[in-house]
Amino acid sequence: MQMGSMRRRDVLGLAGIAWSGSTPAGAEAPTSGSPLHGLTEALAPLSYEEGPQVTGYAVELLRLLAQRSGRPLDVSVLPWARAQALAEQDRSAVLFPTARTPERESQYRWLGPLLTRRLWIYRLTSRRELPRPSLSPPWAQGRERIGVAMESASAHLLQARGLRMGQELEPGLSDAHNLQKLLRGRMAYVVMLDWAMAWHLQQLGLPYRTVAPLVPLDEGTQYWYALNRRCDSALLQSMQQALDTLKKSGELAPLRRRYLDDNGLARP
Repeated sequence: MQMGSMRRRDVLGLAGIAWSGSTPAGAEAPTSGSPLHGLTEALAPLSYEEGPQVTGYAVELLRLLAQRSGRPLDVSVLPWARAQALAEQDRSAVLFPTARTPERESQYRWLGPLLTRRLWIYRLTSRRELPRPSLSPPWAQGRERIGVAMESASAHLLQARGLRMGQELEPGLSDAHNLQKLLRGRMAYVVMLDWAMAWHLQQLGLPYRTVAPLVPLDEGTQYWYALNRRCDSALLQSMQQALDTLKKSGELAPLRRRYLDDNGLARP
């Protein structure tokens, strides 16, 4: 997969087509057999576009869970903020992969977990002149900023610690966009998941040692599927049971190995 293939589709022009079946607020819950709407961002190897297909570990797993629960599924790759907005309105929406944080706990109903989040602040290994960043603001005042993906859980995490967007933090469109800026010397630091960093570097033919992990931000939060709070309870129970069965039977392991190595990093 080339970096350019991970295109994001803005739903503004598709609202009347791709989402004409969405259930508005206050409507009845979807009946058995009605489609689920998967909403995700380009976060390889969990979810990404490869040509016309949306694929990845979390995408394939969700398809399998939907199939075992008797539901058709469509998946759209969107900017995260747009995906979140749609998930709030559509009872059939599944927003993923979503970091299950205390701030989000009451916003959704949860299916999972999928993976543990290991989040780091990185710099280029070659830029040894850059210090190890402190998270006590205003450390970056008049100095280099930390790049974060807009509206991401990592951005909210750093803002909760007192760092300010446009001051200590520099927003970017995506992890891929921020990595390109890092490699070109237009950004000193970026925040990224370790397996996402490994994946993006692989697409560019670069080894993981190209970057140096400096500060761990989170090594315990898990990624889940987040369902609309008005979702069908029986559906959620059915899908959770299917996921638990896949884990206990060992059927999930081969799917995971297609995308992640034994260290939890993206496979080449």
